[in-house]
Amino acid sequence: MQKNYDWIVVGGGILGSALGYELSQQGHHVLILDKGKQVTTATQLSYGGLAYWSNSDRISEQLCREGREIYLHLATNLDYEIDFEEFDLLLTIDAHQDPLLIAQSYHAFDLQPDFLDRQQTCEKEPLLNPNAIAGSLRFPYGHINPQKVTEGYQQAAERLGGTLIFETVNDFIKDKEGIIGVKTQQNSYFAENTVICAGGWSRGLFQLLDLDLSLYFSHTMVIKTLPLDLRLNGAIMPAYQERFQLQEDTIKLENKEQWNTINDHILGDNFDVGAIPFKDGSLCLGQISQIITNPDYVPNLPVEEQRIRQKISHLLPALKAVKGTIHHCIAAFSDPKVSFIGKVPNFQGLYLFSGLGSPLIFTPPLSRHFAQWITIGKDEILAQLTTQ
Repeated sequence: MQKNYDWIVVGGGILGSALGYELSQQGHHVLILDKGKQVTTATQLSYGGLAYWSNSDRISEQLCREGREIYLHLATNLDYEIDFEEFDLLLTIDAHQDPLLIAQSYHAFDLQPDFLDRQQTCEKEPLLNPNAIAGSLRFPYGHINPQKVTEGYQQAAERLGGTLIFETVNDFIKDKEGIIGVKTQQNSYFAENTVICAGGWSRGLFQLLDLDLSLYFSHTMVIKTLPLDLRLNGAIMPAYQERFQLQEDTIKLENKEQWNTINDHILGDNFDVGAIPFKDGSLCLGQISQIITNPDYVPNLPVEEQRIRQKISHLLPALKAVKGTIHHCIAAFSDPKVSFIGKVPNFQGLYLFSGLGSPLIFTPPLSRHFAQWITIGKDEILAQLTTQ
């Protein structure tokens, strides 16, 4: 028997799960379709950081404020532990970099960091190698377990009548008006509306409709450890993060044509050395980002693991030999000047919710605004962000 939904949410990571929950909260009959627990995703490998400071305009400032407020109460509202905590983020400045020049690059943000010299930085985090840094920038920082947040959203959506199914979407169901559902290898599902929240896999889905959106992905690799006795006092990341330059280079007009051919050629490669503590005592170490147009590309993980460990051993020598396993996923990114939230032009019933600049802090409030926009037909934030 054919079952119809109000909304099909394609993608069960933190974006899709949060949106599925918020739509269910508004009384919509929602189906969340995910590739499956056996697939390693960007949500599972996320650092889990909530960058309260990542705002440079009125909208992002409001979203950061709303995001923090939501996370403060999210475990209670979802009835699920999400490991929320707050501590310092130290953005380390390499010993060969100009601290003043690096600090100036953060002037666009409303919340300005504290500059710490080498000695002050090492007093904050004694595990750092003083010879590897010239100092750091200190920001307030929130942290969650992204997988737990995702599971909490999913279970809460199901309690509200939503449905979660682990199947891979491989096509759309169309009629003369637009999109009326999706197909998996096992089944066909029908809905008045379909929203794509599939992260790095979203690009391939839209290519099924001959849509070439400026939505891309990188292959990302990190090491995740078991809980350790060794503890960091806060999160460590570089002040100059090369992956943002890598993404900027990717979206340049002359590079977009490279995405028309799916292959295993490495078009860009960078490394941002960081160490992020989780509440259970485990660490996330990395990360390597590579631009490769084949979403099914499988990197040489033992080689990449040695790259991560070599960099970590220079910055944080005590972490050189910690036991951990390297993981790989694809992570979406987009042109920050282009909106990827809202209706997909020329396809009735099809929406996109992806490519967020700071996904973990923006996802809860934007999901709430999206659900409100859909339900009552207006929302101040979405009116300024949506594609239509």
